[in-house]
Amino acid sequence: MKVKFSCEGSVSSHGESEITFIDSTNYKSKTVMISKDQEKSQEIKVDQSGKWLSADCGSIKPTN
Repeated sequence: MKVKFSCEGSVSSHGESEITFIDSTNYKSKTVMISKDQEKSQEIKVDQSGKWLSADCGSIKPTN
């Protein structure tokens, strides 16, 4: 899945993500984001992965 995003305000940002679903319980993604304020610009790169562990979170309760 490919995603483009942007956000405007005192600090604006835009970027793209690509998410790959490896199978029904695993994914990986890469994101590149450019963030700008009045004085500077920065590029943020994020690589991540995730894995389904369980439907039961044990003693961790949902938050509202």
